[in-house]
Amino acid sequence: MKYFKIILAEIKMNMRNSFSYKTGIVSEIVVILILYIGLIFFESGNSLSYYYPGIDSSTSLLLVGYIFWSFSSTAVNIVSSNISKEASQGTLEVKYMCIVPIYILMIGNFISSIIIELVEVAILILVSVIIFDIPLYISANTIVALMLTLIGMYGIGVCFGGVTFKEKQIGKFIYIFQIALLVFSDVLSVNKALGTLRYFIPLNLGVDIARSSISGLSIPYYKWLYLGISSIGWIVLSFLIFRYFEKKSKINGVLGHY
Repeated sequence: MKYFKIILAEIKMNMRNSFSYKTGIVSEIVVILILYIGLIFFESGNSLSYYYPGIDSSTSLLLVGYIFWSFSSTAVNIVSSNISKEASQGTLEVKYMCIVPIYILMIGNFISSIIIELVEVAILILVSVIIFDIPLYISANTIVALMLTLIGMYGIGVCFGGVTFKEKQIGKFIYIFQIALLVFSDVLSVNKALGTLRYFIPLNLGVDIARSSISGLSIPYYKWLYLGISSIGWIVLSFLIFRYFEKKSKINGVLGHY
C-alpha cells in the first residue's frame, strides 16, 4: 500500500510538471504529426499490404506501426532523460534517500509518461481519421501486443538509464536510436534484412502481431512466445546493467555529479 501511494504521488507530480510546461507537450505533438504526415505524403509503407493482405489500406497498417513506434520511443527515453534531469538539478541523490527503492519511483515516471503519450497518440489518431480518412483498426491482440512491447522497450530504456549514470548526457544517442528504430525496423515496411535480429527487438515482434491480428491472419503461438521472451529478457538484462552502473557510480562518488 505504501508503494502504491508513492507511485501515485510520483505520477501526479510528473503529470503536474508536464502540463505546467505545455510547450514541451505541444512541441512533441507537432513533431510526431509532421513526421507522420511526411511519411504519408512520401507513401511510406505501401508494401505492407503485400505482407498483410487482409487489409487493403497500407496507410492503416502504417498507422499501427507508427503508434507502436511512438510509444516505444517514449519507453526508451523515460529513464535516461529522468536521470539526466535529476542529476542536472542536483536531486538525484535525494531520490536515493527516499524510503522506497529508486526503481519504484521509476515505475511512476513510466506510467505518467505513457499517459501523456496516450494524449499525443489520441490526437494523432484524430488527425488520421478526420483529415486523412485513415481508419484505425484495433483488436484485443493489438492491445496485449502493445503492452508486451512496451515492457521490452522499457527494458532497453533502463539499459540506457544505467549508462546515463556514467555519461549523464546520452540524449542525442537515444534520439539516433529512436530514428534507427523507425527507419530500419518493421515500422515502415517489413525489413527482411534484419534476419534473426528481429527476434531481439520487441517493437518488431509487437508490430507484426498487431498487424496480423487486424488483418485477420492467424498468429502462430511462437510469435507470442518470442515477444514474451524478448521483453522479459530485456527487463532482466536491464536490471543487471542498471545495477552495475549504479553501483559503480556510488563507489566512484559520482552518482549525483553532472
